[in-house]
Amino acid sequence: MISESIRSYPRKMTMIYLAVILFWTVFMSYGAALHGPNSIAVNLSPQVSLFTICVGIVLYPRHLLWIPILALCVLYFVPFVLPFTGKPMWVELPEVTAPLVLFMLLINLLGGLIVGLTSRSVYRRIGRIYRPNDTDILLSWLIAGLFSMICFSQVFLLDLYSNFLPPEDLGALGFDQHFVEFSINRSLRGASVVVGFFVAVLYTDRVHRVLRYLPFILIFPLLGVLHTNGFLGSGRIDFRCAA
Repeated sequence: MISESIRSYPRKMTMIYLAVILFWTVFMSYGAALHGPNSIAVNLSPQVSLFTICVGIVLYPRHLLWIPILALCVLYFVPFVLPFTGKPMWVELPEVTAPLVLFMLLINLLGGLIVGLTSRSVYRRIGRIYRPNDTDILLSWLIAGLFSMICFSQVFLLDLYSNFLPPEDLGALGFDQHFVEFSINRSLRGASVVVGFFVAVLYTDRVHRVLRYLPFILIFPLLGVLHTNGFLGSGRIDFRCAA
């Protein structure tokens, strides 16, 4: 399992892990900024790299759990400073205040910790009872369900929190009539992402296999860039063929 590789090669595996999640965070953040309203309320409900801590806590040994936690805290600020989007950076918006940024960071961090620590505890318990494949399936369902419930709770808390914000700031922040609907949909997509990432790293048990797969992972953002610039044909067909 990849957790054994992390114990054997902590620096190398952490560098690969951080490179993958940074790559994911930057590209997904640019996608949201270029092809949507790029509102802070929706795009941080949940934050695009929340899976970092959900999966990282399951995989990393106890003495290295600070790595996925710190990684999420750093990656959380990536969408705030994205250049070349044609839109103002979040960090420059007067409506984006320090209390709001801190509150959204805390609920994402707390949600990720709940999902990660619960999954880690359950994984250790059911791993002694069920076969490895059955354990992986059960844990995947657990992560998906728990992630969804936690993110739904985040949306509810943010919706309540918005009542304490200046009314004139709500539109710029994304707290409008579509906030709950868009955030719920984003949470459901996030649940599928965290499960997919968990399964991917779970069955990648050697460092050289991770390095072998990385060039193929680049195909998908490359397709996105080509489609954005008007090349190729049907996006769905191209992505399915690549998969």
